[in-house]
Amino acid sequence: EQWLKLWYSVYVEPQVRYSTREFYHNAIDHHIIPKLGSVKLEKLTMLQIQQFYNELLKSGRVQKKNQPELKEHSLSPRMVQSVHVVLNKALEHAVEEKLILANPAKKCKIPKNTRKEMNVLPETLIGPYLSAAKEHGILAPMYLELTTGLRRGELCGLRWSDVDLEHQTITIENTRTQAGKKEIEKGTKTASSTRTLYLPDTLCDMLKAAKEHQQACRAEYKNAYDDNDYVVVMEDGRPFRPNYLSELFGKFLADNDLPKIVLHELRHTFASLSNQAGIPAYNIG
Repeated sequence: EQWLKLWYSVYVEPQVRYSTREFYHNAIDHHIIPKLGSVKLEKLTMLQIQQFYNELLKSGRVQKKNQPELKEHSLSPRMVQSVHVVLNKALEHAVEEKLILANPAKKCKIPKNTRKEMNVLPETLIGPYLSAAKEHGILAPMYLELTTGLRRGELCGLRWSDVDLEHQTITIENTRTQAGKKEIEKGTKTASSTRTLYLPDTLCDMLKAAKEHQQACRAEYKNAYDDNDYVVVMEDGRPFRPNYLSELFGKFLADNDLPKIVLHELRHTFASLSNQAGIPAYNIG
């Protein structure tokens, strides 16, 4: 435990951005320290680490405060890989510092990713889905996601200054992500993710209506309105937190007896519909 905390403060914290620090914090505080923190550095063995990884895979998911009780306790192979990345780096630096002779995590067997089949929203349910989204006041984000294939962070980071209704385009160059309770605005995921998309007439009409609705809410809330340039906002103008938007989407589906999919899978619905129409969709991932 002492070495992990020292290693984090010296080698990690000063050199990585906030969202990456949260990644390390999660692995160290929620997984590594609770299970291996009492083991002295020089006594840590490959067998102990392998057993730790196996246990994570079987029952490593952490119950968070004020969250619904977990129905699934296993941790995904990808998350176990993430924990390994952190522990392995810490132990490699311990070898370099000559605190141990070899890295006991180096040759551990790491679970391989299992490819999850993506669900898509059936075409026959798109009409009822959009009608229900309108009734719940979340038509703008859901329609945008379904018709443009934006990532969640791109959706939350979209500003009216990125929207050109006259020429029917939107330019994607910002994202809003979440690390813990902190929201982070930055450029798009990669250089190729910065792009300009054409807007169909129906989407332009929806965006015009959304803008008019924001103006009406601004007049109603007056000084209490959070006046910003974001497209996807709540009634009082506050932008949606990315994680909350996903939670809201899940609740919206359950309340309306719609097929259970995650928000990200609307991107794949967009890709599927584009493919059926013979339109080359933007690289969906």
